[in-house]
Amino acid sequence: MGLSVLSQLIFGTVEMWWMIYALEGILTLAVTIFMFCCPESPTFLVSKGKMEEAEQSVIYYHAITEAEAKPVLEGMKNAGGGSGEKPLGLFEILTDKTWLCGFLVGVGIMAGAILCGVAVVNAFAFEILMNVGLNALEASLGNLVICIMAVVGALISSRLIENVGRRPLLIYTFGGLALVNTLISGFMLGFEKSQITVIGWGVVVSCCIFNLLFAAGPGPLCLFVGGELVGANAKAATFTWMNIAMNGLRSLLLIVWFPLKNLLGAPICYFVLFFPVCALSLALCYFYQPETTGKTPEEAKEAMKHLPRLCGKAEAEPEAPEEQQKLA
Repeated sequence: MGLSVLSQLIFGTVEMWWMIYALEGILTLAVTIFMFCCPESPTFLVSKGKMEEAEQSVIYYHAITEAEAKPVLEGMKNAGGGSGEKPLGLFEILTDKTWLCGFLVGVGIMAGAILCGVAVVNAFAFEILMNVGLNALEASLGNLVICIMAVVGALISSRLIENVGRRPLLIYTFGGLALVNTLISGFMLGFEKSQITVIGWGVVVSCCIFNLLFAAGPGPLCLFVGGELVGANAKAATFTWMNIAMNGLRSLLLIVWFPLKNLLGAPICYFVLFFPVCALSLALCYFYQPETTGKTPEEAKEAMKHLPRLCGKAEAEPEAPEEQQKLA
C-alpha cells in the first residue's frame, strides 16, 4: 500500500525506479522462504496414503488438537482423497460428464472476477484519477485509500462468506460491481464533458466501493468455490484451469486496455469492457452456482439441479419420506 503513494512521489524517478522492484523482490523472497516451512496440503498427502503427515498438516492448518484432527482427516478420506481414484488430466476434465458443469462454473466465476474491472482499477487507478482532474498528490492519496478498502473487504470477507453464504454473496457483490462500474463510467464521462474537478472525487469513492465489494465477495470466493463444485479427482485440473484463466485473462485485459481506451475513450471503454462481464457473472451465479457451504461436491451437484433455469422449470426438491413428515 505504501508504494501506492511512494512509487509516484519518491521512487518514480529515473534514478530510484529500481527500488520498487527491489522491495517487491524482497517481499516475494520472504513469502517463498516461508512456504518451505509450511507442510504439504493434507488432501494431497491423503491421496498418497501418507496419513501421519496428513494428520500433522491438518493440525497445522486448522490449528486444532490431534483428537479434533481425526474426524477432519476421516472426512477427507471419505470425500475421495484416499480412494485411489486417478486424478483427471487437464483435457480429460473437459470430457468428464460427472464434474464438467461444476468445473465450467468455477472457471466462469474466476473469469468474471478477473474481467469485472479489478485488474484495471488496481493497475491504472493513479492514471484514471489523474485523467479526472486530480493532481499527482491527490491521485496518489486516492489510490492509497482505494488499496486500503481492499484490505477492509478482505478482513470482513471470511465472516460474510460463512454467515451470508457463497451463492448470495456472489450474486449481491457481482450486482453491486455492475452498478459501481456504471457509476465510474458515468463520473468519467461527466468530467470529460464538464471538467468539474469535484467529479473526480466521485471516481475515488466509486473505486473504493468497488474494491470493498470485490475483496468481500468474488476476490476470495473465485479462488476456492470451483473446488467445492468438483470431486477430489477433478480438483487439480480445475484449479490449474482456474489459474490459467486468471493469469491469461488478466494479461489479455491489460494488453487491450490502452488500445481500446484510445479508440473509444476511457468512459465508454470502461463500461463496454466491465459492465457486461458483471451482468453475465451475476446471471451465471444465479442460474448455475449452488450454495456449497457445508455440502460435499456430490450434494452441491444435486443442489445445482434445483436452481432457477433460463428455460423451463427447475427440478422440484425431493419430498421427505412419510415418517420424516410425520415427525415434522
